[in-house]
Amino acid sequence: MTNAATFAGHCPGCFSGKGDASICPQCGYDESLKRGPLVLPHRTLLHHGQYLIGKVLGKPGGFGITYLALDTKLQTRVAIKEYLPRDLAGRDAGHATISAHSAEDGEFFRYGLTQFLQEARTLAQFDHANIVRVRNFFEENGTGYLVMDYYDGITLAEYLAQQPQGKLPEKTAVGILMPILDGLREVHAKNILHRDIKPQNIYLTTGNRPILLDFGAARQAMGERSRSLSVVLSEGYAPYEQYHRRGDQGPWTDIYACAAVLYHAVSGEAPPPATERMHKDELDIAALGVSAALAEALRSGLATDHHKRPQRMTEFQALLLGEKASSQAAVEHKPVLADIPATATTGGNTTSSAEAMQGKKPGGLKKWWIPALAVVVVIAVVATGSKEEKSTVPIVDAPVPVEPVAKAEQDKAPTAAMPAPAAPEAKMQPDKAPPSAPAAPVASGSEDAEAALWKSVENSTNIESYNSYLKQYPKGKYVKLAKSVIKKLQDKAAARQAEPLRAETEQKEQSIWESATQQYVISTDGTEVADKIRGLIWRRCAEGMEYSGGTCTGTASEFTYNDALQHAAAQASRTGKAWRVPNLDELFSISDKNFGSPTIDTIAFPATPSLYFWSASAYATHSDYAWYVNFNVGSASYGYRGSAFRIRLVRAGQ
Repeated sequence: MTNAATFAGHCPGCFSGKGDASICPQCGYDESLKRGPLVLPHRTLLHHGQYLIGKVLGKPGGFGITYLALDTKLQTRVAIKEYLPRDLAGRDAGHATISAHSAEDGEFFRYGLTQFLQEARTLAQFDHANIVRVRNFFEENGTGYLVMDYYDGITLAEYLAQQPQGKLPEKTAVGILMPILDGLREVHAKNILHRDIKPQNIYLTTGNRPILLDFGAARQAMGERSRSLSVVLSEGYAPYEQYHRRGDQGPWTDIYACAAVLYHAVSGEAPPPATERMHKDELDIAALGVSAALAEALRSGLATDHHKRPQRMTEFQALLLGEKASSQAAVEHKPVLADIPATATTGGNTTSSAEAMQGKKPGGLKKWWIPALAVVVVIAVVATGSKEEKSTVPIVDAPVPVEPVAKAEQDKAPTAAMPAPAAPEAKMQPDKAPPSAPAAPVASGSEDAEAALWKSVENSTNIESYNSYLKQYPKGKYVKLAKSVIKKLQDKAAARQAEPLRAETEQKEQSIWESATQQYVISTDGTEVADKIRGLIWRRCAEGMEYSGGTCTGTASEFTYNDALQHAAAQASRTGKAWRVPNLDELFSISDKNFGSPTIDTIAFPATPSLYFWSASAYATHSDYAWYVNFNVGSASYGYRGSAFRIRLVRAGQ
């Protein structure tokens, strides 16, 4: 049986032999650096000795840790994700077993674990050359593990950061995203949603394949089950319906996020948060200077009202290609990336195309899953019509100069047989007569017959009446007018459906303002806010941001724990005011789940980042850890002091 001693001389960073050296001469990984208590020790063996744990891939998230590992049987590298929601559970030093913080936390931990494993079973069903293989999943140490293929590469966020002005040529951006859309179409066909698409979750391998990572739905499922965990989302990429626990979500939700990623790729920045756009939409697509096709796709895909977005991924893809949304042409999408520099590594998941999704918007009996982990990469051919036509997505105008990289060590996933094309839906073609036998005209071939029919429907408020006219007279003199009326009726219907959402937003804003006027007093210059209840004075903006024009602008700075304390001391010295990092009780006192996400009064603390803020409170059990507050879900936990979190300064009231 395999034991850890067998691999004592292997580097946990690449699994090549390094002998007794602390720093690997092959990859430079230093295994002498201390790992946090939540992380499994190097060379831990899992699943009866089959998997040898190595370094942590990326930054540990709030709901799990992903490791590089070695499959000792196949002698190949894999990525293993461990289910570990640190707000609910942890592991003691020297122990591998996960335990919940409390009995209540244990209930939610087990519920999330069930979702994690169920999603693993679902993702394992994808068997295609362009979908990363979910090799295995199992339970051990009181939690669950998902084993995935491993790839070298970088995230789209990192790739964008390397580009001039942080953006890409239009053709490159569309070429990167189009295979992702193919994969999402296959995922949507199985009633699965992603709900966290963003540049950080799109991975570009050294083999020129874009991969969609981290479905992250165990946290979503738990958020819907308990008020103790709010919906987790990414501002700028999450549509308005995701800000509501019971928001109407479907393929259109992922379409918004994909459009937001494209917007970021061609503009250099993410769109404003959907909540801000609902209040005042200042998104200017025309200023981007992109093609008419991309501009129309972005306008449609980024519509705040989900009824006005494409409802299926095929419709969004058709807009990107400058085709009509009803187009049934098959499209072949080919790799578009130049060689990707291997500046980071992670576990990946891939997906490729399958038949076009023919499902409609989910009704009461149709359940949409939101799975929790990695899947989707795609470079494929999608057949959606009875006659196959192919067009190639334009690739990058000129290769991006990069440094050469080593070829990734990986197995090639077996190619699955392409499913037979789905039967195309019946579609009305505006420029052709319907294939069925035409209805008998009122007065054969006469303009009087058309005029009579138009007169009978022109004042109708029923869309079907105008569709009936269009079917009978597809090239008639009133076609443009009929289509215009249909558009207006559709807009009115959408506005009626959106009205409850607007009312809910206004009610929420009113309750927040009432809370602010009762508890907080804002300084004359707007930079500070006094808590009347607790006798504290806070800076309204996170450090690194500035108060201007009634809100906090700029990007919040991130600090390690020690740097945060030093920064606060420097601010106190510079201003002559006793600014400091708040203790845990003080920081947690301004977090209130009633405000939604972020869980903070956004009148008193405008434009606040929604994730982690350091407190000054040390963690008693481990000296290398300290407490922080997560304003995304309104919870407190402890983190490694070397992690980079935001800070908000406080001082005693006068």
